[in-house]
Amino acid sequence: MERTSQSSSVATESGGPPELTFDPFVPWYLLLLLLGLAVFGAMRSYARSTRPLNAPRCLLLWSLRAAAAGVILLCLSRPVVVQATTFRERGLCFLAVDSSSSMNLRDAPGQATRWEFAGRLLAEHQAELAELSRNFEIRRFRFDAAPSETSRLPGEEASQSAFRADGRATDLAGLLERVGVDSGGAPCAGVLLIGDGRQNVPRDPAPFAKALKAPGRHVPVYAVGVGAETPPADYRELQVKLLEVPERAFVRSQMLMHLEIESQLPKPERVKLTVKVDDEQIAEEELNLPEGKHLERVEVPYRPTALGMHRVVAALPVLPGEANVNNNQRLAYFRVYRTRLGIWYVEGTIRKEFGALRSALETAPNVSLHALNAFAAREGDADLLLPKRDEDWSELRLVILGDLPAKRFSSGALSRLARFVENGGSVLMLGGVQNLGPGSWHRTPLASVLPVEMNWTDGGFDGPLRISVTPDGQDHPALRLAEDPAASRELWGKLPPLPGVSGIGGVKPAAKVLLRAEEKTLLAVQEYGKGRSAVFTGDATWQWMLKAGQTDAHRRFWRGLATWLSRSDYRDADKAVFVESDRLQYLLGEEVELVAHVQETAALKGKLDDAKVVATLESGGERKRTWELGRGAGDFRARSSPPAPGSYTYRVELQDLAGGVLAKDELSFQVEVYDVENDNPRADLRLLRQLAELSGGQYFDAAQGGQAFKKLLQAPAGYAKTVREASELWNHWSVFMAFVGLLLSEWLLRKRWGLV
Repeated sequence: MERTSQSSSVATESGGPPELTFDPFVPWYLLLLLLGLAVFGAMRSYARSTRPLNAPRCLLLWSLRAAAAGVILLCLSRPVVVQATTFRERGLCFLAVDSSSSMNLRDAPGQATRWEFAGRLLAEHQAELAELSRNFEIRRFRFDAAPSETSRLPGEEASQSAFRADGRATDLAGLLERVGVDSGGAPCAGVLLIGDGRQNVPRDPAPFAKALKAPGRHVPVYAVGVGAETPPADYRELQVKLLEVPERAFVRSQMLMHLEIESQLPKPERVKLTVKVDDEQIAEEELNLPEGKHLERVEVPYRPTALGMHRVVAALPVLPGEANVNNNQRLAYFRVYRTRLGIWYVEGTIRKEFGALRSALETAPNVSLHALNAFAAREGDADLLLPKRDEDWSELRLVILGDLPAKRFSSGALSRLARFVENGGSVLMLGGVQNLGPGSWHRTPLASVLPVEMNWTDGGFDGPLRISVTPDGQDHPALRLAEDPAASRELWGKLPPLPGVSGIGGVKPAAKVLLRAEEKTLLAVQEYGKGRSAVFTGDATWQWMLKAGQTDAHRRFWRGLATWLSRSDYRDADKAVFVESDRLQYLLGEEVELVAHVQETAALKGKLDDAKVVATLESGGERKRTWELGRGAGDFRARSSPPAPGSYTYRVELQDLAGGVLAKDELSFQVEVYDVENDNPRADLRLLRQLAELSGGQYFDAAQGGQAFKKLLQAPAGYAKTVREASELWNHWSVFMAFVGLLLSEWLLRKRWGLV
């Protein structure tokens, strides 16, 4: 009869009624002799009494003394009660089904997917599963990139529709490691593993399979392989392998979307590719796909007309009997900005300033930066250092000239650059050794454009030279390192001194000096025709990031200067809240950096000081995270690592004290898992055979899958162990108390009757 249960696999049973045994200190004949002597002594003691006793009193006293002697004899015989208890433990049995997306391939028997076949196999052997449940404690797992324990598997009651095979990777090593840990050396029938053998994470499952056969642990793997090691003759598969969309686009400016369509077909097919932007179809193309494996590349041009975030979906139809229908569409996001800021940056030496400046500008949302280092270019390559075609010049708003002499350019290119500024473009010259006066720029058409006077005798000045903002630069938009003027001045004060600057002959009357390095001119600007020009005589602003940790200040300065020179802005000036991220496409596990810019507009004048900046991250209609970023105007940053693949929306609201929304902005981005499952559809049944052999188990192909259940049922159901627990009756306080009670009772009676 079962009494108690410590777990679902351990039960205890009573071994029957208790048994009474004796283990005397001395042989039994001596005990009987002692018993006779005790009786004789008791009788003689009362026969010699000086006072007469009637028969009842004598019998009572004699009985008490005899009982005390009997207690002593009982202790000498050492009686023991033995109770037997049997412990029974059921063995373990593991069931594991591959739930990665490669299980959706339709190459299992009966034109079924691998996942459907696994469910059908389990459904057809419910009787064996019920018998296994009676004999063993069953642990069920679905596994892909990691094993996940579950109460039901596909094919079992009320489970077929509850699960999907959508894992993006398969880790057989992780499954076998989990089985080894959970078995813990307990009796185990083994592991029934149903899968296609795809191992696509960088771990070798073989050592974990071998460990299941180690001494003291016997966990054989009975593997049932599904899927084909080579695609069948009628294998049909389509996928949108690539959808490449520029993440930054501009109103009425053409963008190109690049697509790659991969197919593997038994015969030629004509399929229709559709591309939609925000549910509006922008392209439809008939593709003539040949027999066999083929890669088709497609370009889709598009001119956006609306600002903000947009979603692109490229889709292919589902073919009858197609192996995998989960990769027939792909999506991407892009953001449309008001104006495009084209920048051409040509550098002449290898220096850290080139990389730092390029990084600050090319990450701005609407900047299209062409950065060229001409250090290795030949002298005859002058025509390559500036744009040649009219359409290239029309795309530009700013040209930046690094440390290189005027002779590196053709006179025609420099005349074109001067006209470019006069007609509304802008130019910025940086400090260096070979430019300005020493580079003979005072003899070029650009001499009248730049805001400084130059002579070939101009030299440089060594530092350290502390940076200061001039009165003309105090409220200049090009120098705004923060929205709050006081915070901006504080940031300028934290920047490290410059190691040196280039010398100039003077500043032109129409120019303004915005920055100085000690008393030397650091930044001068000038209006020229319809355009603007500037000279920055320093060449070590990279130290702001590496030595002072002021990466944001460095980025804001160069972006602010570039947008002021080009009369542009990388944000919409009429929006109070503007949200941006470093990218719009991420892989799972990557950290997403999100920035919210809050600025005062005419509609919100005087309302920003107490306004809260609240951010939320949503996916699939569910809120995943909420932040309160701060209050008032400024740049607010947040970092997040999305926990799962999917489409995410980052929304920032400017809220008043009552929780009302004053302004908001949002962006969407996509988090994906690199899909290694469908890159190669072939099953790896050889690996399953190897793992089964290493563990002491057996491999079965799909047609023999039912035999795996029989192998499990042949294993011992567990083990039983009987434990005998002995209780010593003589070695108990109650025996001693009985002995003392008998003697005390006799003494009290004798005293009362005058015998003592």
